[in-house]
Amino acid sequence: MLFLKKAESENEIIDVYRLRYNVYCQEKKFEAEDEYPDQLEVDEYDVYSVHFLAKKNDRVVGTARMILNNPIGFPAEKHCKLNISIEGMKKERTVEVSRFAISKDAARSTGCNRQEIVLGLIREIYQEGRRLGVKYFYAAMCKGFQKVLLNCGIMFLQVGPEVDYHGKRAPYITWMKNIEDGLFMKDINLFRYVTLSDNLSCSRNALTYTGK
Repeated sequence: MLFLKKAESENEIIDVYRLRYNVYCQEKKFEAEDEYPDQLEVDEYDVYSVHFLAKKNDRVVGTARMILNNPIGFPAEKHCKLNISIEGMKKERTVEVSRFAISKDAARSTGCNRQEIVLGLIREIYQEGRRLGVKYFYAAMCKGFQKVLLNCGIMFLQVGPEVDYHGKRAPYITWMKNIEDGLFMKDINLFRYVTLSDNLSCSRNALTYTGK
C-alpha cells in the first residue's frame, strides 16, 4: 500500500532530498551530479517549505514541496516572466508547489502506479494548504505535467511564457475553489479522496483512489 505523509523528521527530510537528487540529477539530468557531493538535492527555498513524501515497501517513490510566503520570494518570480502580480493576490496566502518528483526506478521496482503517486501527493498538498489557510497555488511546470493534472480535473492557468528552467516550463496558478470545483466536476470519488477531512474516522493513509 502507498503511504503518504508530510515529511517531519530529519530522516524523512533527508529522504526527500535524496530522492530529488536521484530524479533531478541522475534520472532527468536537470542538475549536475557533482554539484551535490552528498547526493542530496537542496536549495535556498527548502527552509521555507513544507515537504511531502510517498513511500511503498519502505522505499520513497515520490516527493513534492509547498513553498510558503518568505523573504526571498518564490522561484516563479525569479525564473519566470509573470503576466500577473503576485503582490495583488494576498501573498501571505499564496504558496508555490515545486520539486514534484517521482522516481521511475523506485516506482517500477515497487509496482507503484504513477497516477496514484501524483494524486496522493496532490491530496497531501491540498490538505496542508487548507489547514494553513492557503488560497493561491503557483507552479512552474512542463506542458506534460500540466496535462496530467488537467486529466485529473485539476486546472492550472498559464500566467506567463515558457522558460528554460529544469527543462521547458511555464508559470501556472490555481486557487483552492478552482481545485475543488474541478475535482467535483471530474469525478465525485476523486473529489472525496482529495478533500476528505483528516479528522474523519478512517485513516488517510489507508485511502486509495482507483478511478470510477
